[in-house]
Amino acid sequence: MALNSDAVRQIRQKHYFDFWTEVLKAIRIKSLLFDKIAPRHNHWIGTSSNLNRVQFNFGAAQSFGRAEIYIDRRNRSENKQIFDALYANRSYIETSCGYELTWERLDNRCACRIKSEMRINSFERENWLILIPFMTEAMVRLESSFQGPLEEIAVDLGL
Repeated sequence: MALNSDAVRQIRQKHYFDFWTEVLKAIRIKSLLFDKIAPRHNHWIGTSSNLNRVQFNFGAAQSFGRAEIYIDRRNRSENKQIFDALYANRSYIETSCGYELTWERLDNRCACRIKSEMRINSFERENWLILIPFMTEAMVRLESSFQGPLEEIAVDLGL
């Protein structure tokens, strides 16, 4: 018997709530960044950086788990300006981070994203043993590598 859409939605919401509960337990051992964040029932959780509407986010789905910087100040040109300023420091940021990141300017959208992603099914609970340490370590590195450049951008752009 096939599940109806409400049953599927409830299963997904429970999965995400349980998953984020475990991610938050793991990140709080390593960082204070997510201390005030509660588990949610959707595919991402996030917290603010020192620059308004530039977020440190975790995202997960059936095909991936990731840690990211998400730039969405609701002003396309401002978002692209912030992204471009970060991208100009790509070498420094990636050296500080310890590995290459995926830089998505997303020219066809308002927002931009810089991410570290693992292609894996987050709905398979046994994958959490690999995915959660990957995501939390990536977030610690993103936080460490981006805080300084974001502060400089805020000053340079008068934000």
